[in-house]
Amino acid sequence: MKIIVNINKERGIGCDGELLVNIPEDMKYFRKTTSGGVVIMGRKTLLSFPGQKPLKGRINIVLTSDPSRIDSESRDGADLCLGEAEALREAERLKNIYLSNLDKAAKGAKASEMETVLIFAGTKEAALKEAYMISGGDDGMGDSHVFVIGGASIYDLFLDCCDTCLITENDADYKADRFFPDLKADGGWELAEKGETKEHEGIHYSFDIYKRRGSD
Repeated sequence: MKIIVNINKERGIGCDGELLVNIPEDMKYFRKTTSGGVVIMGRKTLLSFPGQKPLKGRINIVLTSDPSRIDSESRDGADLCLGEAEALREAERLKNIYLSNLDKAAKGAKASEMETVLIFAGTKEAALKEAYMISGGDDGMGDSHVFVIGGASIYDLFLDCCDTCLITENDADYKADRFFPDLKADGGWELAEKGETKEHEGIHYSFDIYKRRGSD
Protein backbone atom coordinates (compact mmCIF):
# COMPACT_ATOMS: atom_id res chain seq x y z
CA MET A 1 0.00 0.00 0.00
CA LYS A 2 0.96 3.63 -0.37
CA ILE A 3 0.50 6.73 1.71
CA ILE A 4 -0.16 10.03 -0.04
CA VAL A 5 0.16 13.26 1.94
CA ASN A 6 1.10 16.95 1.77
CA ILE A 7 3.37 18.16 4.60
CA ASN A 8 5.46 21.20 5.46
CA LYS A 9 9.09 21.08 6.59
CA GLU A 10 7.97 20.56 10.19
CA ARG A 11 5.82 17.65 8.95
CA GLY A 12 2.61 19.56 9.64
CA ILE A 13 -0.41 18.38 7.66
CA GLY A 14 -3.31 20.39 9.08
CA CYS A 15 -4.74 22.71 11.70
CA ASP A 16 -8.24 22.90 13.16
CA GLY A 17 -9.43 20.26 10.73
CA GLU A 18 -8.23 22.11 7.64
CA LEU A 19 -5.31 21.53 5.27
CA LEU A 20 -2.39 23.90 5.70
CA VAL A 21 -2.09 24.73 2.00
CA ASN A 22 -4.13 24.36 -1.17
CA ILE A 23 -1.84 23.90 -4.15
CA PRO A 24 -3.75 23.24 -7.41
CA GLU A 25 -1.04 21.04 -8.93
CA ASP A 26 -0.89 18.97 -5.75
CA MET A 27 -4.65 18.44 -5.85
CA LYS A 28 -4.37 17.43 -9.50
CA TYR A 29 -1.54 15.02 -8.59
CA PHE A 30 -3.69 13.50 -5.83
CA ARG A 31 -6.69 13.04 -8.13
CA LYS A 32 -4.64 11.49 -10.93
CA THR A 33 -2.65 9.20 -8.63
CA THR A 34 -5.62 7.81 -6.70
CA SER A 35 -8.10 7.76 -9.60
CA GLY A 36 -9.84 4.40 -9.90
CA GLY A 37 -8.16 2.99 -6.81
CA VAL A 38 -8.96 2.25 -3.19
CA VAL A 39 -8.55 5.00 -0.59
CA ILE A 40 -8.47 4.42 3.17
CA MET A 41 -9.38 7.27 5.50
CA GLY A 42 -10.83 8.19 8.87
CA ARG A 43 -14.32 9.52 9.47
CA LYS A 44 -13.17 13.12 9.95
CA THR A 45 -11.35 13.07 6.61
CA LEU A 46 -14.52 11.93 4.85
CA LEU A 47 -16.50 14.69 6.52
CA SER A 48 -13.93 17.28 5.43
CA PHE A 49 -14.65 16.65 1.74
CA PRO A 50 -17.02 18.96 -0.18
CA GLY A 51 -20.57 18.02 0.78
CA GLN A 52 -19.10 15.32 3.06
CA LYS A 53 -19.22 13.04 0.02
CA PRO A 54 -16.75 10.21 -0.76
CA LEU A 55 -14.18 10.69 -3.50
CA LYS A 56 -15.72 10.01 -6.89
CA GLY A 57 -14.43 7.19 -9.04
CA ARG A 58 -12.77 5.40 -6.12
CA ILE A 59 -13.57 2.78 -3.52
CA ASN A 60 -13.60 4.70 -0.23
CA ILE A 61 -12.91 2.66 2.91
CA VAL A 62 -13.73 4.67 6.03
CA LEU A 63 -12.43 3.53 9.40
CA THR A 64 -15.11 4.24 12.00
CA SER A 65 -16.32 2.41 15.08
CA ASP A 66 -19.83 3.77 14.56
CA PRO A 67 -21.08 3.97 10.94
CA SER A 68 -24.30 5.57 12.18
CA ARG A 69 -22.26 8.77 12.66
CA ILE A 70 -21.88 8.98 8.87
CA ASP A 71 -24.72 11.19 7.64
CA SER A 72 -26.96 10.54 4.67
CA GLU A 73 -25.09 13.19 2.66
CA SER A 74 -22.02 10.97 2.60
CA ARG A 75 -23.96 7.81 1.86
CA ASP A 76 -25.92 9.48 -0.94
CA GLY A 77 -22.65 10.47 -2.60
CA ALA A 78 -21.85 6.84 -3.36
CA ASP A 79 -23.24 4.52 -6.02
CA LEU A 80 -22.83 1.68 -3.52
CA CYS A 81 -22.59 1.88 0.29
CA LEU A 82 -21.67 -1.22 2.32
CA GLY A 83 -20.91 -2.25 5.87
CA GLU A 84 -18.23 -4.79 6.78
CA ALA A 85 -20.38 -7.91 6.43
CA GLU A 86 -21.97 -6.64 3.23
CA ALA A 87 -18.56 -5.92 1.71
CA LEU A 88 -17.46 -9.50 2.32
CA ARG A 89 -20.60 -10.82 0.65
CA GLU A 90 -20.08 -8.47 -2.30
CA ALA A 91 -16.37 -9.31 -2.72
CA GLU A 92 -16.60 -10.36 -6.36
CA ARG A 93 -18.68 -7.34 -7.31
CA LEU A 94 -16.20 -5.01 -5.58
CA LYS A 95 -13.25 -6.60 -7.36
CA ASN A 96 -14.98 -6.08 -10.69
CA ILE A 97 -15.74 -2.43 -9.86
CA TYR A 98 -12.10 -1.90 -8.87
CA LEU A 99 -10.75 -3.41 -12.09
CA SER A 100 -13.27 -1.54 -14.21
CA ASN A 101 -12.45 1.77 -12.51
CA LEU A 102 -8.70 1.25 -12.98
CA ASP A 103 -9.21 0.43 -16.65
CA LYS A 104 -11.31 3.55 -17.18
CA ALA A 105 -8.83 5.69 -15.26
CA ALA A 106 -5.97 4.41 -17.43
CA LYS A 107 -7.96 5.51 -20.48
CA GLY A 108 -8.43 9.00 -19.06
CA ALA A 109 -12.06 8.72 -18.00
CA LYS A 110 -13.54 11.34 -15.70
CA ALA A 111 -14.26 10.37 -12.10
CA SER A 112 -17.99 10.79 -12.80
CA GLU A 113 -17.69 8.01 -15.41
CA MET A 114 -16.49 5.53 -12.79
CA GLU A 115 -18.30 3.97 -9.85
CA THR A 116 -18.02 5.49 -6.38
CA VAL A 117 -18.16 3.07 -3.46
CA LEU A 118 -18.31 3.77 0.28
CA ILE A 119 -17.38 0.96 2.67
CA PHE A 120 -17.18 1.08 6.47
CA ALA A 121 -14.59 -0.71 8.58
CA GLY A 122 -14.61 -0.87 12.36
CA THR A 123 -10.96 -1.80 12.84
CA LYS A 124 -7.61 -1.52 11.10
CA GLU A 125 -7.70 -5.24 10.45
CA ALA A 126 -11.13 -5.01 8.82
CA ALA A 127 -10.01 -2.12 6.60
CA LEU A 128 -6.95 -4.07 5.48
CA LYS A 129 -9.03 -7.17 4.80
CA GLU A 130 -11.43 -5.14 2.67
CA ALA A 131 -8.63 -3.39 0.77
CA TYR A 132 -6.71 -6.59 0.08
CA MET A 133 -9.88 -8.47 -0.84
CA ILE A 134 -10.71 -5.84 -3.44
CA SER A 135 -7.21 -5.24 -4.82
CA GLY A 136 -5.80 -8.76 -4.62
CA GLY A 137 -3.05 -7.74 -2.22
CA ASP A 138 -3.65 -10.65 0.12
CA ASP A 139 -2.90 -13.30 -2.50
CA GLY A 140 0.20 -11.83 -4.08
CA MET A 141 -1.49 -10.06 -7.00
CA GLY A 142 -0.45 -6.68 -5.68
CA ASP A 143 -2.09 -3.69 -4.04
CA SER A 144 -0.35 -0.81 -5.81
CA HIS A 145 -3.59 1.17 -6.15
CA VAL A 146 -4.48 1.23 -2.46
CA PHE A 147 -3.79 4.58 -0.80
CA VAL A 148 -3.96 5.74 2.80
CA ILE A 149 -5.09 9.38 2.67
CA GLY A 150 -5.45 10.50 6.31
CA GLY A 151 -5.87 12.03 8.73
CA ALA A 152 -2.93 12.02 11.10
CA SER A 153 -4.06 9.13 13.30
CA ILE A 154 -4.82 7.02 10.22
CA TYR A 155 -1.35 7.68 8.81
CA ASP A 156 0.16 6.59 12.14
CA LEU A 157 -2.02 3.49 12.25
CA PHE A 158 -1.30 2.25 8.72
CA LEU A 159 2.31 3.35 8.19
CA ASP A 160 3.65 -0.07 9.13
CA CYS A 161 1.52 -1.63 6.35
CA CYS A 162 2.86 0.64 3.60
CA ASP A 163 6.01 0.36 1.49
CA THR A 164 5.77 3.71 -0.30
CA CYS A 165 4.99 7.26 0.81
CA LEU A 166 4.13 9.84 -1.84
CA ILE A 167 4.91 13.09 -0.06
CA THR A 168 4.35 16.60 -1.33
CA GLU A 169 6.67 18.70 0.84
CA ASN A 170 6.05 22.43 1.01
CA ASP A 171 7.85 25.28 2.77
CA ALA A 172 4.76 27.15 4.01
CA ASP A 173 5.31 28.43 7.55
CA TYR A 174 1.82 27.86 8.94
CA LYS A 175 0.80 26.65 12.39
CA ALA A 176 -0.12 22.98 12.47
CA ASP A 177 -1.75 20.79 15.09
CA ARG A 178 -1.55 17.54 13.15
CA PHE A 179 1.73 16.00 12.00
CA PHE A 180 3.09 13.20 9.83
CA PRO A 181 5.72 10.75 11.15
CA ASP A 182 9.37 11.72 10.67
CA LEU A 183 10.54 9.40 7.89
CA LYS A 184 13.89 11.19 7.64
CA ALA A 185 14.72 10.12 11.19
CA ASP A 186 13.34 6.62 10.68
CA GLY A 187 16.06 4.24 9.57
CA GLY A 188 13.47 2.04 7.92
CA TRP A 189 12.76 4.59 5.18
CA GLU A 190 14.82 6.25 2.46
CA LEU A 191 14.22 9.05 -0.04
CA ALA A 192 13.92 7.20 -3.34
CA GLU A 193 13.08 10.17 -5.55
CA LYS A 194 13.37 13.91 -4.94
CA GLY A 195 11.00 15.87 -7.13
CA GLU A 196 11.67 19.12 -8.94
CA THR A 197 11.04 22.21 -6.81
CA LYS A 198 7.94 24.07 -7.96
CA GLU A 199 6.25 27.27 -6.76
CA HIS A 200 2.68 28.44 -6.18
CA GLU A 201 1.90 31.87 -4.75
CA GLY A 202 5.24 32.02 -2.95
CA ILE A 203 5.04 28.46 -1.60
CA HIS A 204 7.74 26.10 -2.83
CA TYR A 205 6.99 22.40 -3.00
CA SER A 206 8.16 19.13 -4.51
CA PHE A 207 6.70 15.68 -5.13
CA ASP A 208 8.95 13.24 -3.26
CA ILE A 209 8.84 9.46 -2.98
CA TYR A 210 10.00 7.56 0.09
CA LYS A 211 10.46 3.81 0.05
CA ARG A 212 10.68 1.38 2.89
CA ARG A 213 14.20 -0.05 2.95
CA GLY A 214 14.22 -3.52 1.47
CA SER A 215 11.03 -3.05 -0.54
CA ASP A 216 11.00 -3.26 -4.33
